[in-house]
Amino acid sequence: MANYETGSVAAFEEVVLRHSADAAMLLHPRDGVVYASPAMAHVIGIDPADFLGKFAGEWVHPDDVGSAIEHRRQATTAGHSGPALIRGRHGDGTFHWFEAEWWYLSTEHTVMHLRDAHRNHTAIEHMSRELGLARAILEYSDELVIVVQSEWRVAQSSPSCTAVLATSHSDLEGKDWRGFVHPDDHESLLTAMQRSSASKSSAIRVQVRFRHRTNVWFAVQCTVRDLTNDPRVGGHMIHAAVA
Repeated sequence: MANYETGSVAAFEEVVLRHSADAAMLLHPRDGVVYASPAMAHVIGIDPADFLGKFAGEWVHPDDVGSAIEHRRQATTAGHSGPALIRGRHGDGTFHWFEAEWWYLSTEHTVMHLRDAHRNHTAIEHMSRELGLARAILEYSDELVIVVQSEWRVAQSSPSCTAVLATSHSDLEGKDWRGFVHPDDHESLLTAMQRSSASKSSAIRVQVRFRHRTNVWFAVQCTVRDLTNDPRVGGHMIHAAVA
């Protein structure tokens, strides 16, 4: 701080802008970028001077140019637009994801702020692919997985339930499991859940009958585990395979 006490306000502004997590550009519809903040160097990996005079099509990913231009236009009428995710060319030569916002000024200029969102967006895409694969595995599995809370209510069910039971897997959730278990087997399954609660670490096995989507009963071998203390489950997990 002492180095700047006798300096100008501009010197302080330069330091603040250079170390900001947001990069900023001042855009004009005819002149393109007329100002780029010092943070462009570390947020985008490109020298701020290299942005001067550029238009969206020279930096934004071709698939996102239309979106970037539309957001700038929206800002001219609403005063602000975004945040929105767009891809821009990084200094490493690849396109990175950035969170962008636009603010319109009365001088016909638009301030555009950019924050690096590449790591988070990439992690979300990776997680989505993993979840998609996990869902496909469960959807085509011969085993049904059901989570029961408060003894009766189905909290979660695997996609494989749709192809087997008399109702879709999404319709099962929030319903009473006794609707698809044979009436004569209600007590057996309930006892298995109670035994698993008493033993905690033990898996209790019981054979019951489920209602098939063709409205006939079929026997399944159930493995019941009390996972009420597991925050990912929060109930009794029932794995059911055709007996």
